[in-house]
Amino acid sequence: MTIDDTGKDLVRRHIDLSWNKADFDALDAVWSDEAVVHLWDGRTLTGLQELKEHLRASVLAWTDRLCEIEELVAEGDFIANRWSFRGADPTGDRWTMSGMDFYRVSDGKLFEEWIALGTPAKG
Repeated sequence: MTIDDTGKDLVRRHIDLSWNKADFDALDAVWSDEAVVHLWDGRTLTGLQELKEHLRASVLAWTDRLCEIEELVAEGDFIANRWSFRGADPTGDRWTMSGMDFYRVSDGKLFEEWIALGTPAKG
């Protein structure tokens, strides 16, 4: 497996474990303990535990959720992910959204992420 394939596999596992299965403890196998995540709103998360706490709050707010990878492109230690998401908010309203994430791999794990969100749409 090439580093490009390894990075793509890590991103696939991250999306599935985080957004589809809400299995945050399993992220230890995917993310570096020193993870750095640059959120869409300008905030930065530092460390795997802070990332897990953020994901718990973000993911568990949605029910009947599904995040699907539309396209993965990798070159060296960088991976670009275009994705789509749909789910129900706490009031039961259905939402869809798309976005792109950019990752960097270091020592066989995801190390850094930049998140760019599209405009959420109701329905």
